[in-house]
Amino acid sequence: MGLFSEVFNSCPMLGEEFLGSLQTKDFECMMDRYWISPVGEIFRIDGNFDFESKSWYDIAVRPYLKTVVARLYTIKNNKFIEVHALFRLGKLIEVVPQDGVELPQD
Repeated sequence: MGLFSEVFNSCPMLGEEFLGSLQTKDFECMMDRYWISPVGEIFRIDGNFDFESKSWYDIAVRPYLKTVVARLYTIKNNKFIEVHALFRLGKLIEVVPQDGVELPQD
Protein backbone atom coordinates (compact mmCIF):
# COMPACT_ATOMS: atom_id res chain seq x y z
CA MET A 1 0.00 0.00 0.00
CA GLY A 2 2.62 2.58 0.97
CA LEU A 3 2.43 6.00 2.52
CA PHE A 4 2.65 9.40 0.92
CA SER A 5 5.92 11.28 0.96
CA GLU A 6 5.79 15.07 1.30
CA VAL A 7 7.54 17.17 -1.34
CA PHE A 8 8.20 20.90 -1.15
CA ASN A 9 8.53 22.21 -4.70
CA SER A 10 10.44 25.40 -5.52
CA CYS A 11 10.77 24.62 -9.25
CA PRO A 12 8.53 26.64 -11.59
CA MET A 13 9.01 24.04 -14.37
CA LEU A 14 6.26 21.90 -12.74
CA GLY A 15 3.77 24.75 -13.14
CA GLU A 16 2.65 27.67 -11.01
CA GLU A 17 -0.07 25.63 -9.28
CA PHE A 18 2.52 23.08 -8.11
CA LEU A 19 4.78 25.49 -6.22
CA GLY A 20 4.69 24.62 -2.52
CA SER A 21 3.69 21.46 -0.70
CA LEU A 22 2.92 18.31 -2.74
CA GLN A 23 2.51 14.59 -2.10
CA THR A 24 3.74 11.48 -3.91
CA LYS A 25 3.98 7.72 -3.46
CA ASP A 26 6.70 7.37 -6.09
CA PHE A 27 9.85 8.01 -4.07
CA GLU A 28 10.38 5.80 -1.00
CA CYS A 29 6.76 5.60 0.29
CA MET A 30 7.90 6.06 3.87
CA MET A 31 6.37 9.42 4.87
CA ASP A 32 9.73 11.04 4.20
CA ARG A 33 10.30 14.58 2.95
CA TYR A 34 11.87 15.96 -0.20
CA TRP A 35 12.68 19.33 -1.71
CA ILE A 36 12.75 20.14 -5.42
CA SER A 37 15.14 23.07 -5.87
CA PRO A 38 14.43 26.02 -8.20
CA VAL A 39 16.60 24.36 -10.89
CA GLY A 40 14.80 20.99 -10.60
CA GLU A 41 17.22 19.00 -8.46
CA ILE A 42 15.64 16.78 -5.83
CA PHE A 43 16.93 16.41 -2.29
CA ARG A 44 15.84 14.22 0.62
CA ILE A 45 15.34 16.17 3.84
CA ASP A 46 16.44 14.72 7.15
CA GLY A 47 15.57 16.73 10.24
CA ASN A 48 12.99 19.33 11.22
CA PHE A 49 11.59 21.22 8.25
CA ASP A 50 8.37 23.18 8.51
CA PHE A 51 6.85 23.38 5.02
CA GLU A 52 4.26 25.96 6.07
CA SER A 53 6.74 28.53 7.42
CA LYS A 54 9.58 27.33 5.18
CA SER A 55 11.77 27.24 8.27
CA TRP A 56 15.02 25.34 7.67
CA TYR A 57 16.61 24.42 10.98
CA ASP A 58 18.54 21.39 12.24
CA ILE A 59 18.29 19.65 8.88
CA ALA A 60 20.45 17.81 6.43
CA VAL A 61 19.65 17.58 2.74
CA ARG A 62 21.05 14.85 0.55
CA PRO A 63 20.78 14.58 -3.23
CA TYR A 64 18.18 12.00 -4.22
CA LEU A 65 19.87 10.51 -7.27
CA LYS A 66 17.08 8.27 -8.55
CA THR A 67 15.61 7.93 -12.01
CA VAL A 68 11.84 7.85 -11.61
CA VAL A 69 8.56 9.09 -13.04
CA ALA A 70 6.86 10.69 -10.04
CA ARG A 71 3.15 11.50 -9.82
CA LEU A 72 2.97 14.66 -7.72
CA TYR A 73 -0.39 15.71 -6.22
CA THR A 74 -1.88 18.88 -4.77
CA ILE A 75 -5.28 20.54 -4.28
CA LYS A 76 -6.07 23.89 -5.88
CA ASN A 77 -9.48 25.57 -6.27
CA ASN A 78 -11.27 22.51 -4.87
CA LYS A 79 -9.65 20.31 -7.50
CA PHE A 80 -7.32 17.40 -6.96
CA ILE A 81 -4.57 17.95 -9.55
CA GLU A 82 -1.48 16.00 -10.47
CA VAL A 83 1.55 16.27 -12.67
CA HIS A 84 3.89 13.54 -13.84
CA ALA A 85 7.55 14.50 -13.52
CA LEU A 86 10.48 12.54 -14.97
CA PHE A 87 13.64 12.73 -12.87
CA ARG A 88 16.89 11.35 -14.25
CA LEU A 89 19.53 10.86 -11.57
CA GLY A 90 17.77 13.38 -9.36
CA LYS A 91 17.31 16.10 -12.00
CA LEU A 92 13.91 17.09 -13.41
CA ILE A 93 13.99 16.64 -17.17
CA GLU A 94 10.35 16.42 -18.30
CA VAL A 95 6.89 17.39 -17.03
CA VAL A 96 3.54 16.00 -18.23
CA PRO A 97 0.47 17.82 -16.81
CA GLN A 98 -2.66 15.77 -16.07
CA ASP A 99 -6.34 16.73 -15.94
CA GLY A 100 -7.75 17.79 -12.57
CA VAL A 101 -10.52 15.92 -10.74
CA GLU A 102 -13.28 17.73 -8.82
CA LEU A 103 -13.37 16.97 -5.12
CA PRO A 104 -16.69 15.78 -3.71
CA GLN A 105 -18.64 18.41 -1.77
CA ASP A 106 -19.50 17.64 1.88
